[in-house]
Amino acid sequence: MTSLSRGVVALTLACAIWVLAPASAHAFGTWNGVLGQKAEHERITRTLACGAADKEGFCLQAHSLDQLAGERGYLGGVGEPDSVSETLKGPASKHCDNGDFLDGSYPLSRANATFGLKACVDRFQAYLGHAVARAGGLVGADGKLNLREAALDQNGRGIDKCAIYDSVAGEPPSPRSKCAVFANLGRAAHIAQDFWSHSNWGDRAEPAPAGISRSNPPGLNNPGSPDFLRFPMESMTVPPLLATGCDDTGLDSRNPFASKKPCDNRVFHGTEAGLNKDKGVIDPVTGTATGPTTSRGRLYGGANFQAVVTGARMQTRLLYHDFAIAMRQRYGLDRARDIERALSRDAPWTTCKQVGGGGKGAFSVPRKLPDGWRDTSVRGSVVNRTGVTPDCESAILESGEGWGQLPARPGDLNFSAFGQPGGTKGRISFSFPGLGTVTLHWDDPWIGSSKYTCSTSSELKCSATKIAGAHGGATYAISRAGGSSRAARASTAVAPTRSRPPRVVARSESAGDRSAAIARGPHAKRAEVGEVPRGLDLDPCGERRDEVTEELGVFHDGIGCTRVLKKLQQAFLAGRDCPKGWEDEPGVVIGSGADEAAGLPAMHLCWTRSDDDDDDGDDDPADRRRGLQGFTYLPDLFLN
Repeated sequence: MTSLSRGVVALTLACAIWVLAPASAHAFGTWNGVLGQKAEHERITRTLACGAADKEGFCLQAHSLDQLAGERGYLGGVGEPDSVSETLKGPASKHCDNGDFLDGSYPLSRANATFGLKACVDRFQAYLGHAVARAGGLVGADGKLNLREAALDQNGRGIDKCAIYDSVAGEPPSPRSKCAVFANLGRAAHIAQDFWSHSNWGDRAEPAPAGISRSNPPGLNNPGSPDFLRFPMESMTVPPLLATGCDDTGLDSRNPFASKKPCDNRVFHGTEAGLNKDKGVIDPVTGTATGPTTSRGRLYGGANFQAVVTGARMQTRLLYHDFAIAMRQRYGLDRARDIERALSRDAPWTTCKQVGGGGKGAFSVPRKLPDGWRDTSVRGSVVNRTGVTPDCESAILESGEGWGQLPARPGDLNFSAFGQPGGTKGRISFSFPGLGTVTLHWDDPWIGSSKYTCSTSSELKCSATKIAGAHGGATYAISRAGGSSRAARASTAVAPTRSRPPRVVARSESAGDRSAAIARGPHAKRAEVGEVPRGLDLDPCGERRDEVTEELGVFHDGIGCTRVLKKLQQAFLAGRDCPKGWEDEPGVVIGSGADEAAGLPAMHLCWTRSDDDDDDGDDDPADRRRGLQGFTYLPDLFLN
């Protein structure tokens, strides 16, 4: 190789180091397996995962969290500030650098160091302000979810990764509100996490005899959040010895030809040496931090690295908490809760807690069946005879183009899916409180026989019947394994055993009888019937409404007492009997003045003669509670 060639190679290598060095050392690591990084920012941000050991009262489902935390091959909101393009253009405030200071003779005054820190803090506050503002696009003032703004899958072709723009830098805003929120939250989280890694706020200095110096600044060993990283910031209290490292990772600092560099004689960020504690192995579930590779992080057996990782995860949770509170203040409690749901759920348009599968449109918004695809669709009609309102646990599209319908409100059970040309296959699971789970399966291939089955826990039974004349579709009937629509074993304390009267349907009384019953109160009874269940106040409109409705487990906000009574009475008057093994008790009247005011007939309790349902040898509140539940066996009384 000629001398000229060697010179060109040397120059090329020097320029390569000059250009690539910033992306390698600006912050907690973002890349995985590149330049010693192990996706530290992503792993810290996964404290917001629903499976995180240190999560608090909120969490993000898997694919929504990926947009914020990133994943292999995708930086996400928190990682984008470490992209090569952004590292090259700066500024250092994206990483909370250039707030360096040391007591005594030092190139920067305390005021100048605080000024550098404030640039980082102002940027942090601005990102969170943008996040709150863009969050309103997810749910309108009328409470309706904006599907296009909230969907991860925009075109039925799989999850679309969010483009992470920099709103503070004046870049065009992300077109989708959910992406815009995650872009701003991620950039704010990056700053907060880098503050812990790049400063002496939460670490300790090397012990004596090293002494305090530019290469060993004092550690403040703070475990809690600084006030200037809360949102909105109310004050900025800066400890006199607080320092963040001088940014020695920029182009001017890494220029191999420069005779003087900006961070000479200053507390510097560093790569392996310096103030940073950027690199090591972080467990994304527990937050356990091991194997630090920077000198400051290795101090005290790696305790410095663990301390700043713990602090950064805590700061990330606080950031999301403050963001949620700010939304409630701006949009009101109900709308803010809907927005939080749109952000945290992968498919916020359905009550199903999890949506997924390998189907092409597994995460797509349910849409009208395309023309010509009717023969490749499956429609599930679900009949619930349990009397219990189930929760949709999951909807899995194993193959197919997308959903036509998914449960959208409590009590919804029907669903549909379609596929072209290969057909569709999947399952949907419901949990029935106190009874167990049911999973409905379908397999409707383009060629071959369709199969519809269901699996249940022991307390339930299910059957699947193909809908006549349909290429794809079935009616799934779900009931209790014992055959009754409420648990036949449920009981309440009752009078001594008496002969069973003829089965009757709850019936109207004359106005005089009803007035007399109301006057007698909620424990009203007829002498020839015997004692009423002891300790029960079955007046949902009276003073004990909250207590009774909690035991019934079927009332919810927004349903008035009169409406509940009307639903009960309409169902009984339609000719429905008490469950098998239960007797109609005409002596107990449901309701007091509300039914009379509404012109509705009085209602009666269904009861059993057993007074010790849980076999514990006594008649206790648990027995009576089951008796109350036994009365509310009729399906869909309250939510339809």
